[in-house]
Amino acid sequence: MLGNRIAGSYGVEGGGEAEGLGYLDIDTLFEKVKNLYQVTATPLIGPQFPTLGRDIKGYEIHNGNTSFGDKASPLFLITSRNGWDITVKYGAMAEGGRVWGTYNHSICCCLLNFNPAIYFILK
Repeated sequence: MLGNRIAGSYGVEGGGEAEGLGYLDIDTLFEKVKNLYQVTATPLIGPQFPTLGRDIKGYEIHNGNTSFGDKASPLFLITSRNGWDITVKYGAMAEGGRVWGTYNHSICCCLLNFNPAIYFILK
């Protein structure tokens, strides 16, 4: 939804194609199978990210694959999925760092654990 386009031909989430909000320079293509993983990831981006240098743990849940345009950067490097060591760039951040997108459904909990000031920003 935050990207340029969402599309799918398998009937997942209704199928078809829809224009996104355009906040992130990404496109998402829905696939048949829903992915659910417990992940460990390391932030890739600098000072906007209060957990830089610390791992984030959470759940990655999605039906799609995301491709990046020139104006989006990966947000994390996943180092483990369900206990298996891997290396996958993941999530997206817009130029300037003001918009983030991720399939990680527990990122806010991780941010609050590392930086309580984020609570007041989100509130």
